[in-house]
Amino acid sequence: NQEGGTGQNQVYFRVYDRAGNSADSGWKTVKIDLTAPQDWKNFTVTSVGSTGLTPTCTVQVRDVLSGLSASVGGWYRYSTDGGSTWSSWRLGTITGSDGTTAYQTITASDVSFDQQSATQNKIQFAVRDVAGTWSYSPEYTVVTKYTTYLDLQNASGTIGQTVTLQATLRRVSDNAVLSGKTVSFSVEGSSVGSATTNDSGVAKRSWTVTAGVLGNITMSASFAGDSAYHPSSDTATFRRYADTVVSVSNVSARRGETVTLTAKLTRKHDGALIINRMLRFKVDGIVVGSALTNIGGVASVAYTIPNDASIGAHQILVEFAGDDPLNPSKGTGTLNVAPNIHVVSGRVDLQDYSADPTDTSVTIEIRNPGSTTPLETHIVLLDGNLYAFGTTLEGTYDLAAKASHWLRHTRSSIAIRGDVTVNFSLINGDVDGDNEVTLFDFGELVAAFGSLPGDSNWNTNADLDGDEEVTLFDFGILVRNFGLIGDD
Repeated sequence: NQEGGTGQNQVYFRVYDRAGNSADSGWKTVKIDLTAPQDWKNFTVTSVGSTGLTPTCTVQVRDVLSGLSASVGGWYRYSTDGGSTWSSWRLGTITGSDGTTAYQTITASDVSFDQQSATQNKIQFAVRDVAGTWSYSPEYTVVTKYTTYLDLQNASGTIGQTVTLQATLRRVSDNAVLSGKTVSFSVEGSSVGSATTNDSGVAKRSWTVTAGVLGNITMSASFAGDSAYHPSSDTATFRRYADTVVSVSNVSARRGETVTLTAKLTRKHDGALIINRMLRFKVDGIVVGSALTNIGGVASVAYTIPNDASIGAHQILVEFAGDDPLNPSKGTGTLNVAPNIHVVSGRVDLQDYSADPTDTSVTIEIRNPGSTTPLETHIVLLDGNLYAFGTTLEGTYDLAAKASHWLRHTRSSIAIRGDVTVNFSLINGDVDGDNEVTLFDFGELVAAFGSLPGDSNWNTNADLDGDEEVTLFDFGILVRNFGLIGDD
């Protein structure tokens, strides 16, 4: 008539056979267990199920006398109306074996509350001890929320560019989109702000791409959850690109010369040099070579200017095709083709002139063939009978020479491809300089006849033979060439 399991109640057996022999059992302890399992504790929702409405719940219990009857199992029932009505008892699982007196765990898996509620879902557990006594746990409230999932899209952008980070929030149970929920975004572990989901469940956050490691980096989005929904998060890849700058150096040279075309490749946002990347060079749209950038970010190509290149500015275009995550770029410079200077030289024979011709001024015109309009006019001072001047013209031209009282002499179809020698012979007697020997010249000579330098009627152009006096010798030259007309 007393409860106990550690020696309080004992029984002793003795048995006899017919011959009078006996045997004893010794004292045996009898467990008298009138107390149900007790000490329910540590109720826990260990998982919420795929939808959040079918949670798995656990609780711990023990029996210190006869021990738990694990073979009978751990049982549970649940209510969805705050305990007003209950489901039938359902078999869960229990740890341990029959007779254990240690705490054991009863698990109710995927309990089908199937509703979102903070107050109406209840669960109760039951267990029996070896003595056959049942014990019932307190009624526990189970808060259920819908599970959610967040889908963060991969994105990419260039440093300094504003991009949109986008994530869609849905309810797991029916894939419905969730609007009006706050989603927070981070890139490389740093917050970049938050946004509220729209009617399509989409949260969009603008972000200006910061400088950092190029290529793939990690970004994440998270929903913190609320009274009706569990939190969720997702990670995705953001690919960071950088703009590049191609800086092209201007260069100047002449036809036939070999020049070095150079360009530097840098990152736009920080000016860092970009090495070992291929740059392609074009002149006036024609590819002239490619080269890798060196340790200074510079690529160089040797280029020989064609002999038929036009004089003046030519575009140098240098292209970088890009090398993910470096964006392509191109730059331009100017190749200035300077004209080649060709030396035109020769002799000018000043006919019937006895003085030293040195420092005599001669006007030489370069014209298109058959034209009288000069392309260039060069006034040269003779060195003896010799002259020389430079020109950048190339081609075939007419050259015309005229001195003060000599008729013009034109040399036709002179090819100027390099230095060239052109000789002239000028006929004397054109006192008035109109390229004809006429009575007008005779009149001017008569007016100056007999004069010397310093006289009031002195006319240098009437001194045809250069002896510094106007005499019959000059008259003779004029008469000899009278009526002649110089070349056009």
